[in-house]
Amino acid sequence: MLGWATWRAAKGIAKYHKAKGSIPNPTKKKPSKKKKAAKALAGVAAAAGVSALIKRKRGHGHSHAPGPSQPPDSSSE
Repeated sequence: MLGWATWRAAKGIAKYHKAKGSIPNPTKKKPSKKKKAAKALAGVAAAAGVSALIKRKRGHGHSHAPGPSQPPDSSSE
C-alpha cells in the first residue's frame, strides 16, 4: 500500500510539472538584440586579442634567418 501511495504522488507531481512547463512564462523574456550584439562583439574582441597575443609571442625573439656562427670558446684550452 505504501508503494501505491508513492506511485500516485509521483504521478501527480509529474503531471503538475508537465502542465506548468506548457504554460508560457510572461516574466521570462528573450534577450534583446543589443545584448546579443554586445555578446558577439565581445567574443570577436576576445578572439582578436588572443590571436594578437599568440602572434606576438611567436614573433618575439625568434628569427628564422640564420645568424653568424659563434666562435669556439677558447677558455677551455
